[in-house]
Amino acid sequence: IKTLDGNYIIVSVCDEGIGMKKENILKAFDMFTQIENSLTRKVGGTGLGLPIAKQLMKAHKGAIWCESQEDKGSTFTIAIPVATEVAEQETVQKEFV
Repeated sequence: IKTLDGNYIIVSVCDEGIGMKKENILKAFDMFTQIENSLTRKVGGTGLGLPIAKQLMKAHKGAIWCESQEDKGSTFTIAIPVATEVAEQETVQKEFV
């Protein structure tokens, strides 16, 4: 289990959809993974949304996770680190003709 250290902006999105079994939550973050059986699918999708979100969070040193209950819905949460140091801005001098 990863813990967050520092300042983060936390955003959660909740739904009351089909939810997922606990053992399927991590699989949902794998590319092209569809949790539902293709013969009984109720919802569409390519299986790319969560893997892309996971890659974006990793690139920004953030985190993404899901809490879900089957037939009750899911809560997806992202944590984005907040910069604590402000980079010095250089003053650019331009000559106008």
